Amino acid sequence: MQPITPLDLIQDIVKLAKRFPHLRPSPGVVDSLTHSEYELLLLLGINLSAEKPAISVSEISAMLQITPAGVTHLVTPLETKGYLQRKPSPADRRVVLVALTEYGQQTAGILQADMQKHLAGLINHLGEQDSQNLFRLLYRAIEYFSTQQAKEE
Repeated sequence: MQPITPLDLIQDIVKLAKRFPHLRPSPGVVDSLTHSEYELLLLLGINLSAEKPAISVSEISAMLQITPAGVTHLVTPLETKGYLQRKPSPADRRVVLVALTEYGQQTAGILQADMQKHLAGLINHLGEQDSQNLFRLLYRAIEYFSTQQAKEE
């Protein structure tokens, strides 16, 4: 058996990443959302609280790694559907804040519960030890890429 080369490993990782499905809500949870809208509602549900009820478009842009115009493109239909509301920042009226409406908070809660169900299933499938190893390795990979990106900037 030939030893695995770094190139072989890279190709295997790329193949695996392509096969890994997007984590989507269970059918019937929220069928009217696009994948990007689902991600934004989930992100807001996780990051907003009573202490921080709204977040700026630029913060969302950084978290989703898309342009502020891309964030606006996502926010507009969600605002029209009643999930979100935009408001000016009290500290700087040039800054637009995005907050969940009551309906948006309920929906984000449903999405979070559904996501937790999927992840609990993954943990059950992998077992505790493999789940901890997966988390540790993913965290190290994120650290590596963050460090590389910082060096390039």
